Amino acid sequence: MDLLKRVISAAVMIAIVLSAIFIGSVTTLILVCVVCFLAMFDMVNALDKGGFKPNKIVLLIAATLIYPAVAFLGTKGIIILPALTFFVLAICTVFSKEVDIKTLISSSFTLIYPLLPGMLLVVLANNDLSDPMRQGIFLIFGAALCATLSDTFAYFIGIAIGKRKLCPQISPKKTVAGSVGGFIGGTIGGGTMYVISLYMHNTSIDLIHWLVIGFACGAFAQIGDLTASLIKRFCNVKDYGNYIPGHGGIMDRMDSIILCFIAMVAYVEIFVMRIL
Repeated sequence: MDLLKRVISAAVMIAIVLSAIFIGSVTTLILVCVVCFLAMFDMVNALDKGGFKPNKIVLLIAATLIYPAVAFLGTKGIIILPALTFFVLAICTVFSKEVDIKTLISSSFTLIYPLLPGMLLVVLANNDLSDPMRQGIFLIFGAALCATLSDTFAYFIGIAIGKRKLCPQISPKKTVAGSVGGFIGGTIGGGTMYVISLYMHNTSIDLIHWLVIGFACGAFAQIGDLTASLIKRFCNVKDYGNYIPGHGGIMDRMDSIILCFIAMVAYVEIFVMRIL
């Protein structure tokens, strides 16, 4: 029954994402903004359950202001919004009746993870409004595909031949063999993106770059997954949310994609072309 729930939920999520992409840049941008807000919602709730007491109101307002910050300030908004949010958080903490440094520390953490990657997502999605090639959503899709294939290969290869544990103190089921499978899956994802780019006549990124990106995503997807698992373990929660049947919350689906996306943006910006 749980497997059926996961499959149905995954099919619905894929349908929503593909529909948004094919309908146009505006719907894609709206979807990305909703995902970013839900990621922040999941993280602050998990930290709250763990007793870290993040400032929910300020952080959720900041998540709501991601698009206005990007629309009016461009890439400068990536710095300005987190900086102003930290300023407000500091004021609220200092003048609180019950001063608790854990509130400021945990709240500040969410400005880096997941707010910063979320703002990068919105910047690329917003750039698509004036880019006929839709390079931004193409990269977002590439990160998601590489991360998904990395997770898939890691899971099945780990089940098939995995024996030696990778990080038993964080995730007891992950194995070294599964980790190797993750690198293979990510690299295959990179190659697949190159094939897709040929079909779409979007060849601004060469095959060698896609293979390097895919291989790197094999590493970052696993680090992202383990990092998210570590946070859940410290917060004593099984999932970040419960509104996606069989999956949990958005952060449970985005944990491996977030770091893959950051790595992809950094690599493309430095070695291939300007995208920000």
